[in-house]
Amino acid sequence: MSLWRTGLGVGISLLLTVAVARSQQRESTAGDGHHHDGAEADALRAMASQKVSSNPHVKMTALRPPSEADRRQADEIVAQLRAALKKYKDYRVAMEEGYQPFLPNLPQKEYHFTNYRYGLIGSLWFRPSKPTSLLYKKTKSGYELVGAMYTASRFATESELNRRIPLSVARWHAHINICLPPKSEYATADWQRFGFAGSITAEAECRAAGGTFHPQMFGWMVHVYPFEKSPEKIWAH
Repeated sequence: MSLWRTGLGVGISLLLTVAVARSQQRESTAGDGHHHDGAEADALRAMASQKVSSNPHVKMTALRPPSEADRRQADEIVAQLRAALKKYKDYRVAMEEGYQPFLPNLPQKEYHFTNYRYGLIGSLWFRPSKPTSLLYKKTKSGYELVGAMYTASRFATESELNRRIPLSVARWHAHINICLPPKSEYATADWQRFGFAGSITAEAECRAAGGTFHPQMFGWMVHVYPFEKSPEKIWAH
């Protein structure tokens, strides 16, 4: 019963996160279609412009010593993912099956097409063939599929993440120490101080600035590029 309650609590937490994200996405893309405000757009800018290793708002799992068993497990995950992604090379099929583009009008290096139902599944169980997001690069004729993103509960331990994908192969990351301004002030906020790339990293400073502090936002994430040739590029951090 306790396991069921824990799983239910995680699921409800994720659904609330999804509801907030969808609400903010609608607001950030309203108007002329070119003006994007809010935490989501800020997060994408931060991830595109900063090295993860030097970002105080990102924590990563420690890289463990390699083993043959870990390599075989990772190879099997990649094989399952490659097979599952074949049909999604046509991005329209992905959209028909529930993968929706996230902030498609904002220029990005990679576009996340997210399936929120699979995100809920991912908070509870690991299914290699059902990634939370598909990663696309925009082309003149549409989108080119380049990879996928798995997610896990924000409460997952490194041991639990290691059972999903060996930490000797992949490094999961999470977004931490985030200070967000009041939602009504997103359009005028100083995003040099607030957000995923902001200078504020401590709760006391965030409160003094009138913001809301989040020790961790969203769950754990890991990107996979299964069409690459080498393990280093497949599991690029």
